[in-house]
Amino acid sequence: MRRKTKLIFSTLIYLGILIFVQLPVFQAGKHYYTIYELYSYAKGVTDTSVFSVQIGLLYAYQITCILSLLVVFLNKNWHVNIIGMFLGLLQVAVFFEGTGSVTENILGNLYPLILVMMNIIECLIPAMVNAMKESEQEAKRSVERDRIYKEEKRRRLYFEGNYPKLFLKVMMDNFFYYRKDYLLLGICGLMTSAFTLVGLGTYEILKIQHKNGSFLMGTGLGRIVFNALLPIGICSVILMIGIVITYLKRRFMSYSMLLVLGARKKTLYIMMLFEIGLNFLVSLFMGWILGNAILYILRGKIIEEIDGIFVVAPVTWITYIKSLGVFFLIYILALIIANEITRDFNIFSVSARNKREERIPRKGIAIFLIVGLMILIWSLFSYSRRYNFEDIKLIGIGLIGVFFMVRYGMALYLRRLKKAKNYLTKLMDKNQLYHKSRTTSWYFFAIALVNTCALFYFCFQAISVDLAENADELYPYDYVCIADENDKKFFGELEEKYSVKITSYPMVRVASSDGTSGVESPGTISPQGQHIGISETTYNKLRGELQLTKTKLPDLDENGKKIYVVYQQDRSVHAQPLDFQFPRSSQRLHIGLPCEYYSKTTPERITGFPKREIVGSEVRSLIGAFGQGTQENIVVFSDDYFEKAEEMWKKTDSRTGKKILDPNDIIPGVTIRQGPTKLVLIQAEASQIDELEKEMEALRGNPNHVYEEKYSSEVKCYYSKSTSIIELQIERILRKVTNYLVVGILVFSYIFLMLIKTLSEMEKRQRRAKFLRDLGMSKKDRYRVWRKEIWRFLVIPGLISLIVTGVFTSITFYLRSYSWGVIQEYLQHAVVIWGVCVLVEVAATAMIYKLVIYKVEGKRYE
Repeated sequence: MRRKTKLIFSTLIYLGILIFVQLPVFQAGKHYYTIYELYSYAKGVTDTSVFSVQIGLLYAYQITCILSLLVVFLNKNWHVNIIGMFLGLLQVAVFFEGTGSVTENILGNLYPLILVMMNIIECLIPAMVNAMKESEQEAKRSVERDRIYKEEKRRRLYFEGNYPKLFLKVMMDNFFYYRKDYLLLGICGLMTSAFTLVGLGTYEILKIQHKNGSFLMGTGLGRIVFNALLPIGICSVILMIGIVITYLKRRFMSYSMLLVLGARKKTLYIMMLFEIGLNFLVSLFMGWILGNAILYILRGKIIEEIDGIFVVAPVTWITYIKSLGVFFLIYILALIIANEITRDFNIFSVSARNKREERIPRKGIAIFLIVGLMILIWSLFSYSRRYNFEDIKLIGIGLIGVFFMVRYGMALYLRRLKKAKNYLTKLMDKNQLYHKSRTTSWYFFAIALVNTCALFYFCFQAISVDLAENADELYPYDYVCIADENDKKFFGELEEKYSVKITSYPMVRVASSDGTSGVESPGTISPQGQHIGISETTYNKLRGELQLTKTKLPDLDENGKKIYVVYQQDRSVHAQPLDFQFPRSSQRLHIGLPCEYYSKTTPERITGFPKREIVGSEVRSLIGAFGQGTQENIVVFSDDYFEKAEEMWKKTDSRTGKKILDPNDIIPGVTIRQGPTKLVLIQAEASQIDELEKEMEALRGNPNHVYEEKYSSEVKCYYSKSTSIIELQIERILRKVTNYLVVGILVFSYIFLMLIKTLSEMEKRQRRAKFLRDLGMSKKDRYRVWRKEIWRFLVIPGLISLIVTGVFTSITFYLRSYSWGVIQEYLQHAVVIWGVCVLVEVAATAMIYKLVIYKVEGKRYE
């Protein structure tokens, strides 16, 4: 760009910035303000400490713009505009706590981004214009070079016909020579295809009878299947990456030979694509055959277990399409990642492989040991808090701490062993630990992670389904209704018409700011949790209805700061908080309906949702586990505060949660809404259920009850025992099947990890065996070396997994409030599953050891 053009362009940009800064673009209420006027307004509304920082940055930003304009006039290259861009980005960083906490319009929210974008335009456009001419000329030269190169390549690589039969025979012989490696890749794909079909097929069989649940809310059958398919997909991708890399490393020498002999690269690529495509198709269809066999058995078991309560659906062609899509995604992802790894680490280069070495850490060993211990302790402490809802990521973080402890603990042990008198006598046994310490540590970590997830996390989810309470116990009433003042006539007529027993208790709606465990972006309105607020007296009456012993609650204050919570869920559901946005023992809860205008960045997150301390809790179904801990939990207030809570709706803005100060702003149906006021419990004869269901559907269709499902499809004005029992049984069956599938593929992953490691090191182990034979080591001593090298990958990670599993299992018992009897029942189930997993892994390790002996110490070496 010429100097005159650049001067005009930059002047217009910077003048535009300086003018835009002075404009009243911020809306607060019904008025528009400049940023300086908005700052004065905000002083009387909210905390302006961060706003002050933004104002200071804005002044510095304007000064920088003026200096940048001066630099353009002087034709200097001082890059002052870069400083301005940096200051603009800092304004964006503090925006949410500055202008963003007060402004209400879109232009005001985009204010700092507009400034930054104008800076970026001023910086980039001149540079782009200058580069365009040069790039255009270079593009023409490049096109011409490519044309000449392609013509020469076509001339030199001209191929007049098909390859001879001998060449095709060589290709086939070469393929069958590596058939065992190819078979390993095929088995991994087959198991992935089978498990994927079983998970999706079980979902298809059961979903027709399950109407409730929301994937985004973290509930329902879709979420259960996703939670199972995600670890299956991750394990499959990791295993296939390792197998593909191992397979290609072993094929690399033959590919190189073919290139030397004159084979074209295009031909080798076609060979590779043919092998991979054939493997994909064979694995897919063989996996479908195995998956159908498993589904046939599962279908029979499901029909036997439900005992005719509902009809299971058939597996349709859509399930196979979904299975194909998931398997294709896993396969392609594994190939892409494997390709990137081989390129980045130059794995196929012989010289690079020979130069690659792993040194034992020397510095900071004690520091990393302490860091690893602190990470493990922090993960255990965090996992023991209910507000972390048994997050599987904390288990992984804990094992990362274990990795540091193993990696640097092993380094400390080996360095001390070097100074010991018996160093030389143990040298051969510890040879691989000295020269492969990093790889060994990573394999220890991977195997320990796989075993811990199998023996604890997913095993616990599956076994806890068997330990869960009987469905009838979880739903003591035939119908539970969340009613308001307009429903008195309906329930009066219902009681007269059907002679049902109706019990009514006063209640208030209690909303939490975030009812899901998902992470939403700033400014997003999260689905809010909805719970039932009752008084201490009502709580005792509900316990009396179930003939439970009367218990003394902790002191609940008259200001509602201290609350008691009854988490209504069964034993198979993981512990979770009322509010996922502020998941602490002190949670922010709002009395009233969910606030439509609430978001995580608005000031109402503090004023509309005051902090309340949970002074006590229990896991029990007092009226029915309809929300399974995510919705419709019971929040108990003191009697004094509950009386105040019943009247709060009259002076609280239902849209924001703020207290209404001006009486003119109180507009029924607009700014204030009462919401539910009665908790109605209905018990009826079995013969009346069908008729009552029609009555309840009529109540649900009443325009007065639109607001319940408006905020969340999970929350309704009534809940049916019969429907809930069917859906609960379906969820339990699917959860049990999918979690046992994950346990199976994790054990399968251990076997493949060991196979991948063994096959990738086989060539080096054969060279070591020859060296040891030439050195004169006896066969017995060599066998002892191979045995220790193989079995340590079962024993050491196994011990780590058992210890970690024991600790995390004990914490989960505490979180779910399991009694000693339930714990004993769990251990009886778990010991069987653990025993089967350990036996399979021991048998697999023994077979891998036999394979190593055959390959390294076979008859041909005697």
